[in-house]
Amino acid sequence: MKRFWIILLISVSILLLIIGLTMIIIDSEYLQGTILVVSGLFFFCTAIIFKKLVQQEIYSRSNVAVFFPLGFTLMIIGTSVVSQPVIWISGFLIYLASVIQILNKKYRKK
Repeated sequence: MKRFWIILLISVSILLLIIGLTMIIIDSEYLQGTILVVSGLFFFCTAIIFKKLVQQEIYSRSNVAVFFPLGFTLMIIGTSVVSQPVIWISGFLIYLASVIQILNKKYRKK
């Protein structure tokens, strides 16, 4: 299951980068294309961070296992499916809260 999320993050980031660059180059949709490219880079960085957290066995013992995917899914829906900033922001806040909780557990453990 952990490996699934890492693969999902990387594949979504690549997909968002390709779609965003295509929108910028072909359709001249600079704003939406830039948002997709930035989201793709953000998800790629998240995959790297998430992989390190999984290696340290922090993620598996946390109740964040529910909120991390929920926030991530809302961000994807808000970015690419319906293009609603409110959905993206709510997903980002849920996602950010889960990352803060993971980091909090990491530093408490030491």
